[in-house]
Amino acid sequence: MKTVKPPISKALLDVWEAKKAVYEDTRDMSPEEVRAYFKKCSENFARELGKRWVKNPDGTSSLV
Repeated sequence: MKTVKPPISKALLDVWEAKKAVYEDTRDMSPEEVRAYFKKCSENFARELGKRWVKNPDGTSSLV
């Protein structure tokens, strides 16, 4: 009996593509460089939303 695979959603394909792009960007970086990369990405994300990151008393961060 032949097994029919369900189609893969475009959203999931987009996630896989983004994950692959991040891997390609960071694969030769040191841990410190990877941290700086994600810090820059999060700052750019906040800027695009017109927000900024603030530290909370419990040590987490929030967009405001």
